[in-house]
Amino acid sequence: MSPTTTTTYTLTAVGPSGNVTATTTVTVGSGVIVPGNPQILRFEASPMNIKPGEQSTLSWATSGATQVSINGVGAVTPNGSTTVSPAQTTTYTLSVTSSDGKTVTTPITVTVASGTIPQIAVFVATPTTIDAGSSTKLCWQVTGGTSISIEPGVGSNLNSNDCATISPTVTTTYTLTATNASGQIQGNVTVNVGAVKITSFTANPVTSTAAGNPVVLSWTTQNATSVVLIGSELGPQTLGPNDSKTVNPITNSIYTLTAYGPGGQTVSTTISVCVR
Repeated sequence: MSPTTTTTYTLTAVGPSGNVTATTTVTVGSGVIVPGNPQILRFEASPMNIKPGEQSTLSWATSGATQVSINGVGAVTPNGSTTVSPAQTTTYTLSVTSSDGKTVTTPITVTVASGTIPQIAVFVATPTTIDAGSSTKLCWQVTGGTSISIEPGVGSNLNSNDCATISPTVTTTYTLTATNASGQIQGNVTVNVGAVKITSFTANPVTSTAAGNPVVLSWTTQNATSVVLIGSELGPQTLGPNDSKTVNPITNSIYTLTAYGPGGQTVSTTISVCVR
């Protein structure tokens, strides 16, 4: 299902002795941020290559951050922009840290070159970090190039202003090469792919016979360093990667398990517990 607005779904089971119902709500666009899940939504430079003495504008958007910084710039706001004028080709790295110390980073390179070689105005992946099996959109804008290619796997003879949907299975750096009669320029974008997996997440029992009765939630993960469990009556709980937690739901409840891997990579899943 793909609801466009927040929707409550009701399951009704009918038997010889009557019926029972349970509900679950899918929230669309809530903006809720799970603690300990810093994310870089966007980090780009425009233009990506400049002549000596010119400026480039770095802009970014993040979520779940309490500290944000860019090397060579310093501490910055979670969402914003700033201008830089490097004397030579420079890689700027955006670092985003959450309240519990988890950090994710994304680099971008501003190339300084003279002459009339092509210009890369935009080369960005949105988002820059995805879960295994997910996709991201790679977009670029180039001026003055007669030949444009992106490797690995995107192709050659590309349009100067276009996007491509990519689904890398491992963390991958994509290189855009633009060429004309005067020379060539390159730009890089790294897409981080989470290797962390939740291999099981179960409730015992799935249906509680009375409000407040204990239900044991259990889970196993791969490549996770920790997990955060959150639910209707349960605040964020930081627990082990293969662990269990006894909860006492008083009404139909949804529990969300988020597993964290190295570098702040995450994957989440949910489970519903019904209370009769």
